Amino acid sequence: MKKLFLLLGLILSTFIIAQNKMTPELLWQVKRLSVMGVDKDAATLYFEVKTPNIKENKFDSKYYKMPIKGGDIIEIKKDEAKKKDKNISPDGQYILLHKEVHGADILGKDVYKNLDKSDVYIFS
Repeated sequence: MKKLFLLLGLILSTFIIAQNKMTPELLWQVKRLSVMGVDKDAATLYFEVKTPNIKENKFDSKYYKMPIKGGDIIEIKKDEAKKKDKNISPDGQYILLHKEVHGADILGKDVYKNLDKSDVYIFS
């Protein structure tokens, strides 16, 4: 029984030691994947891969297309993505629009009476 616990302890300790710590530098190496949509025939998937560019403080983007049923991934230009507009109804009769609606500016002291020095806006 002691040998079993010793073996389990040894195995768990190797997993703990082998893990890398997540640093800001490692996090900046992670690429971001965004699905842009599918084409009208639902045969091709378009997606974007963003890579952080620390020197310019922005993301570098590359665009790709891939057959939904499997196949090669092909790099394309952004304007080559012929995806259907998700904001148009299937029959093409309606368009979905959205915009922010701002109700009123309310100060924190208006809601919380004991915070009379609060000048923080609570948007509602």
